[in-house]
Amino acid sequence: MEQNNNWLRSAGICLVVIAMMLLAGFSVFNAENDLPFAGSIVNASLSEQSEGENALAGTTDDYGEVVAVSGSNAGESMQNDHNIVLKTVQAAAQKATEPDLTAAVTIEVEAPVLVNTQQALGAEPLPEDNGYGGSKELPFEVEAEAAILMEASTGKNLYDKNAYERYEPASVTKIMTLLLALEAINAGEIRWDENLVVSNKAGRMKGSQMGLEAGQEVSIKNILKGISTVSANDGSIAIAEHLYGTERNFVQKMNEKASELGMASSNFQNSSGWPAENHYTSARDIAILSAFAINVQTGILDLTSQREFTFNGVHRHSYNPLLGNYEGADGLKTGWTGRAGYCLAGTVEKDGLRLIAVVLNSPTDSARGADTEALMNYGFSEFSFDTVANKGDIVSQAAVSNRKDTEVDLVVAENLGALVPANLGYDLKTEIKIGKVSAPITKGDVQGRIFVTNTKGEVLNQTDLLAAADVELKKIRFIGN
Repeated sequence: MEQNNNWLRSAGICLVVIAMMLLAGFSVFNAENDLPFAGSIVNASLSEQSEGENALAGTTDDYGEVVAVSGSNAGESMQNDHNIVLKTVQAAAQKATEPDLTAAVTIEVEAPVLVNTQQALGAEPLPEDNGYGGSKELPFEVEAEAAILMEASTGKNLYDKNAYERYEPASVTKIMTLLLALEAINAGEIRWDENLVVSNKAGRMKGSQMGLEAGQEVSIKNILKGISTVSANDGSIAIAEHLYGTERNFVQKMNEKASELGMASSNFQNSSGWPAENHYTSARDIAILSAFAINVQTGILDLTSQREFTFNGVHRHSYNPLLGNYEGADGLKTGWTGRAGYCLAGTVEKDGLRLIAVVLNSPTDSARGADTEALMNYGFSEFSFDTVANKGDIVSQAAVSNRKDTEVDLVVAENLGALVPANLGYDLKTEIKIGKVSAPITKGDVQGRIFVTNTKGEVLNQTDLLAAADVELKKIRFIGN
């Protein structure tokens, strides 16, 4: 009996080993050929039919790399979008010379504009609160499965539908890819005119592409134009590999950035949005990502506003239905797959008000465009952005504590204002807090903050106050015998 048991045990082990070898061979085959597990590419043309990485339904690989990066806890998704956008933007702009405001002098100033609002616009309501956006009913139907309308500078949520639910974003993913590339450029890690060498992996990438060939040298500028204008999957892999060696490493940075921005319902598996298990985000997360990119990496709009692109002698047009058709539109990114549906993160600026509309899983291309335009029309008709100070305006002076009879002008770091509903009415105020100011001072050092408040004292927006000039530490001269 014992011999029979040993024989059965040995036979079982052999069967398991054989099964593992077969599975390994199957995985290698798919990795080497960059094919989805469920089948090969149905249509690899350059039309938007392939913009969404046209693959058969089912589980797909991620371009031959196994990426397993855990995402953020979706249970944390009910966060305050308004505070998240403000905090992330302010943190990115903050300098090491930030003053200590614990004992700051506070100056209350009447704002120079009369605005229209009847009630306080304080903390961002949760989606179920209809007092100011959230799940408020609109005079039209949004066909997309998920949608959100956000004011870009404050992160105010003006409307949402299933905005915290997880969906596949398709090529809208590439907003994160562009953001990381622009951050690398601003950090001096790469240059616009620098060339990269296209890898075999990037050169054979399917779906929407700019036509890269393995071994080809292409400038970073052209790569980013290809990603933003024609949704280049091949360009996404090329820039990912150029920055971090492998796409896997780049994906890790994508998820780290998502966590940093408070994108609690997001997890990325690749740089382009190609269908993959556990590659997801939410409309709310895409809006936060878009607001951050617009406010901190303003160069992204120079890319996403381009309506056409020529590369390797092929002239093509942007997929974004807003560009050239909606006044003030200058971004951001479309996406489509059979699983994700038609997706769009659009942005428009009019009269100082910048809106971001995100729609995910729209049933058709036309519905995607119609939903986005309707949301924009609603936002611009119901809200305005009133500016109380412009970037560079001198709004106060501060006495330099260790320089007798010396003051330094303080200027506003960024345009400052507040979002207000239309056709209601009352005043905005500004409040200035200045820390201890002492020489030496370098022009641009942060010396205080300016806040926009309503008459209840609730902070609606804020930015830094910067020294307008250098102030040297006065040298003491000793007179000897």
